[in-house]
Amino acid sequence: MEFFRKMWRFLDRWNTITGYLIGGIWLLFNGNFYNNGITDIRYVYFFNISGILMLVIVALKILEKVMKKKKENT
Repeated sequence: MEFFRKMWRFLDRWNTITGYLIGGIWLLFNGNFYNNGITDIRYVYFFNISGILMLVIVALKILEKVMKKKKENT
């Protein structure tokens, strides 16, 4: 559990969040790009699910930063 806490804190850096955002978009693009019937559908699922998970992590991190900022202002 401590490992996940440390990883979550590591995501506080904006360059890491930007990297995850770019990586998530890239994975979604590749998942849809390879969806042409030639490749195995498992790869498409892997790319799409991984991309969506990365974008969800970015959204949660940004939401946490916004909520923390609002809490400091009140």
